[in-house]
Amino acid sequence: MKSSLSILCIEDDKYTRLNLREILQPFGIMDEAADLTTAQEKLDKGFYDIVLTDIELGTSKGSEIIPLIVKKGSH
Repeated sequence: MKSSLSILCIEDDKYTRLNLREILQPFGIMDEAADLTTAQEKLDKGFYDIVLTDIELGTSKGSEIIPLIVKKGSH
């Protein structure tokens, strides 16, 4: 059984990412992306058990990446 989760947090606000890192650290390894381009690169390179995304990412919408998350099999 897997002992920790791999988590990707897509959030453009650095303070929110910091808070999420502190909250989620006990549950696994958290990777971060501040924009959709970085998030897509990270999803292309690896698998994440859980992906959290902000809805408003500057000029982008976090919902745009949901099809890729589903395709990769993440939750």
